[in-house]
Amino acid sequence: MPPEVDKAKEFLERLLSNPMLQGYTPLQREEQILQLFSTHASQLAPILTSKDFFPEKSWTTLLPVLIQALFQLTDRDLWATWKPFLDSGLSLSFLPFLTKQTIPESELRAQIAALLKDILQSPEGRRVATGPFTAIQQGGCFKYIDAVFERRSYIHFEITKVQRLRMSKEEIKGILAMTLLLKSSYILYISEGMHTYTDRIAGVIQGSFGEKVIRSLQKRIPLLPLPLWESAIHSNMSFQENRFLEATARLASIFASRYRTFRAGQKVDRGADTPDKSWFNVARKNYKFYGFDIKMLDELYSIAAEMGW
Repeated sequence: MPPEVDKAKEFLERLLSNPMLQGYTPLQREEQILQLFSTHASQLAPILTSKDFFPEKSWTTLLPVLIQALFQLTDRDLWATWKPFLDSGLSLSFLPFLTKQTIPESELRAQIAALLKDILQSPEGRRVATGPFTAIQQGGCFKYIDAVFERRSYIHFEITKVQRLRMSKEEIKGILAMTLLLKSSYILYISEGMHTYTDRIAGVIQGSFGEKVIRSLQKRIPLLPLPLWESAIHSNMSFQENRFLEATARLASIFASRYRTFRAGQKVDRGADTPDKSWFNVARKNYKFYGFDIKMLDELYSIAAEMGW
């Protein structure tokens, strides 16, 4: 490893230890640092190209070094958590419901890990993975499944009657987790330069392109049943344009967007709405733009308000 990368890591370690970044996942912290590089380049450049840091480099040549070092630090922290999760923490108990064949779990887990590493090879992949990965890592979305099964209202009906996933709530959580895990895999089939990440999570895939992506991914990991690929890729489509999207796809779309900016341990000012209640309320006003299911948002908002989330 070039010495300059090691030196860049020392500087970045100090940035990443800033209390302002506590409560964020590794990919979220990475995004915060990248935003810092973009918005404060004029202040950072004179400091980092001075004799105390990298005197022989211009900001233009230094920035790629900083980004490379940042990605390496993120990957180190990310896989410290994700490897154990993929090896054993990810529940696959729902698989017998979706397929009659016996699936070698260890082989499947290894293939999923390889796919995720490929997604994280590109800056675009890292950004589209931030929301879904954070939703799983923070785990808050799964408590909503508990509430949904207690209420047995719209979302429960869409999952069990429309999508016909007549299984336990724990198995539904497993399908939601897998949908979120695989959600970003479409990025592998978009040419470099074709995709620029925005906050519009749903609706980035349209028409027959999604079905082409599903067929390609099926060939890559044929052990995974087709319904999982459909749920994952359809979670990038707009419900306003396709009313037949799976309930798990619609939920994954909402939670990936919610958790992209989620910060654990966030304090609530007296008299202010709780974080989830506030977010779902704003999302209800902009549901058409984001391609969300308004009825799902209404129910999730009601749950957040009732539970103080």
